[in-house]
Amino acid sequence: MAAGYFLLAFLLSCNSDAFLIGGPSPDLNRGTGRSFNPLRMSDIDIDDLEHYFISDSTVAWVQKMATSYLIERGESLIEVITREGSCVGDDASCQRDDERLRLARTCARTNLAIGSHDFLRSDEAIYCYGNKSFLTGFGYDWAEFVELPSRKCVASDKDVVERQKLLDLRLNAVCSDDDLYNNLIRVRKDGGRLLLTGVHLWNVYDVEDTTEDCYIIKKRAEVEDGMLKAIGQAVWIKNVEFL
Repeated sequence: MAAGYFLLAFLLSCNSDAFLIGGPSPDLNRGTGRSFNPLRMSDIDIDDLEHYFISDSTVAWVQKMATSYLIERGESLIEVITREGSCVGDDASCQRDDERLRLARTCARTNLAIGSHDFLRSDEAIYCYGNKSFLTGFGYDWAEFVELPSRKCVASDKDVVERQKLLDLRLNAVCSDDDLYNNLIRVRKDGGRLLLTGVHLWNVYDVEDTTEDCYIIKKRAEVEDGMLKAIGQAVWIKNVEFL
């Protein structure tokens, strides 16, 4: 008993945040002069996912992205993300989620930048989704990003035209194997330039939440025949660099 009192007195006398649960953590970047990498997950707060990453509407759109990826690319989006990137978060929580919520959490937390625009709200493409890495890299918060015309991510009118050609090419070659683009220059909100490499672009369709072979084969045939039209497009990016 005396030893217990001694230990308690010692802890109380230390007056240090190191002994307080939830106390402030040290600023490991202070004084290092280290530049920020938008895709380094240690620099991004992933302890608690903001509600908009796992809202019903976001979960539904991400699921359409995933099913559409399976239709066009023949691969599971979550498997590709897991293979090509790294994901930091509460794995135990993800395992308890249903598959749709697990997909949304994984997309939000991966170090790969993932973004999407739709064709439903305007005559031009408007962003409707950006994960943590995408938002951090391009310098936007969620609320302003999901109202942003996607042409705003390029610097000049000439770049807008070139970018639109690329998007139209994907719309017209929906099931080709050539979905990889490199050395694309884009701009942040603050005007800084970004170099994108390993850019994978695909179309998003209004499709059901299923991976059943018969459904995927049927929808792929509808896409190839021009019967099923895209309602948006999405991208995952391997590397984002500041210029």
